[in-house]
Amino acid sequence: MYRNLGLCFVLMCLHAGQAAAQCSSAPASLSALCNLLQGDLDSFNTTVTAGWNGVKTPVAFGAEVTTANCNRGPAALLAPGAFAQVLSQLNAFALVGVQSVTTCIGFPALYQPFYQYNNDPQDYPKMVAFYQNFVSEAHKRGLKVVIEASVLFPSVATDLPLEKYYATLSEAQATAGWAQNALTVAQQVQPDWLNLCSEPDTQSALLGLPAEYTPQQYATDIATIMSQLRAAGINGKPLIGAGMGNWQTNGSAYLQAIVGAGTDYIDLHVYSANLNLLPLTVTYLDAARAAGKGVAISEAWLKKVTDSQMQASEFAIIQALNGDPYDNFSFWEPLDSEFLGALVKLSYWKNLYYLSPFPFDWFFAYLDYNGSNMAGVLWHGHSQSRGALRCDGRNRRRVAARRVCRRGTHLCGPRSGERAVAAQPGRKRNRESKHLSGRDGFERVDGRLPVRRPVHPHGGGAVLVRYTRSRWRPSPR
Repeated sequence: MYRNLGLCFVLMCLHAGQAAAQCSSAPASLSALCNLLQGDLDSFNTTVTAGWNGVKTPVAFGAEVTTANCNRGPAALLAPGAFAQVLSQLNAFALVGVQSVTTCIGFPALYQPFYQYNNDPQDYPKMVAFYQNFVSEAHKRGLKVVIEASVLFPSVATDLPLEKYYATLSEAQATAGWAQNALTVAQQVQPDWLNLCSEPDTQSALLGLPAEYTPQQYATDIATIMSQLRAAGINGKPLIGAGMGNWQTNGSAYLQAIVGAGTDYIDLHVYSANLNLLPLTVTYLDAARAAGKGVAISEAWLKKVTDSQMQASEFAIIQALNGDPYDNFSFWEPLDSEFLGALVKLSYWKNLYYLSPFPFDWFFAYLDYNGSNMAGVLWHGHSQSRGALRCDGRNRRRVAARRVCRRGTHLCGPRSGERAVAAQPGRKRNRESKHLSGRDGFERVDGRLPVRRPVHPHGGGAVLVRYTRSRWRPSPR
């Protein structure tokens, strides 16, 4: 069954390692970084290939439903036509055999006292209904649902007074609100998996805490939430997870503390290949398994950062992981392909519950680098490639044509009664585009270029897209 329903990008990724990635097309300013990451990936890919016995365990390969992202805020999520965008994205994912979908419902998205604070209590039941409908519609399409329930990003959900609100909360009050938000998600939204947090460093920064959570502080907060969930009868539906990023300083101490906090599984975010952090990811997964926990990866992408950037302070690291303005250029494609291929094999090898790469934009197309378009433009004070518009248009055309990637001889996993669509000959295709190929095209939800914002790509800088049959155009504000 999983062969028939498997993600398209799985088929691509398993063949990505057949040819070593090349850095010859990278500009001189990035060639050293490209070669550095290439070495890290080659070593890791060799390790994973040697360790995996070829058995495909039942991993729920997934994708991010950005149209339901909690950081869009109630104004966008509850706007007329907003849920139709969600349905279009779910339809496209279901069409190509995606097995799970991920989105966030972070604190205080479903925390009723926040809506009282914001003088819009009428929005709270509407937000609950929105996410109930989201899960219901996903399940109707045979998709399992992963909800990430950390905290909202003030720099993204700018229509909400989050910074002011967070400043009114003590750490204990923030934890209590975080717990109630999670309980509402578990009881009323009822996803298949509920991940409380996988970036303690990011959450510390978002809440404005004076210092990062220590391993024990973080585990204590997770344990407090777990005790409330268990007391409310949440035991197995949904499964509850928590974890950290693979870049987390002193990650082993965090993992050791978390495995004693009562969660069902450990969830990792994997954004760095530097400094042997990918082999360390394997160590974390093995340690979680040895402690009797399930394992999963709810966010993953190869961030193009240097070793020195990854040796800075924790808050500087999470800023560096989000400061990747040239990620959409085509010279990164071989590395991204090899990275995803290695993670697919890792998922099978370690029997992950799910793997959800993020962001998914570059599964469709990259911007071709021509030597003169690297400078980019400034958009709201953040560096962003001018090619986003062209790349997005290329994405739209490929989705509308239901094309697959360069390795298009492998058909996208067909649903029962549907015929997979092979690649069209003579057209340039992106290796990752097999991950998604639907009936509809893209356009930006907010009418702007995707802005890279602090702190990390799940919420800060999340590319919010919707599907449309029309030409790409900026949406009206």
